[in-house]
Amino acid sequence: FLNDGYVGGELNFKRITITPTKYTIVYFTKDESHYIKKVTEGIRYTLVGFLNSPIGFDRKVGII
Repeated sequence: FLNDGYVGGELNFKRITITPTKYTIVYFTKDESHYIKKVTEGIRYTLVGFLNSPIGFDRKVGII
């Protein structure tokens, strides 16, 4: 997440909701269904990227 100063925009998975915090990185596998709650005030900036790696992940969702 790149900024603060907005309301809403939580990242939701089946079993967890992540409230955005500036400079937080969230990673997850392609198998994890997710959606973003509507931003009701302000602007939410996000940088999205995709990785392809032969290394397996111990967890399907992680926060750095």
